[in-house]
Amino acid sequence: MTGKIVDGMIQAFQLLFSLDPEIYTIVFRSLYVSGLAIAMAVLWSIPIAAVLGLRNFRGKRFIRGSFNAFIGFPTVVLGLILF
Repeated sequence: MTGKIVDGMIQAFQLLFSLDPEIYTIVFRSLYVSGLAIAMAVLWSIPIAAVLGLRNFRGKRFIRGSFNAFIGFPTVVLGLILF
């Protein structure tokens, strides 16, 4: 089993260093999508966090508790709920 893992790692590095344009297109698209997801999450999460952290209002404990509960969900479950 260890031999298969090592062989896979060697093949992965060979693909990366082969300078194949298709591989680099896939890598850069993945980085682009991940970066876009981070930027979109930051746009709405920082203002919400600022309001929750700096203001006192009715229901604040419930909202904070709900957000903390969602942290415990696996991301697949959250994706299905949001879908």
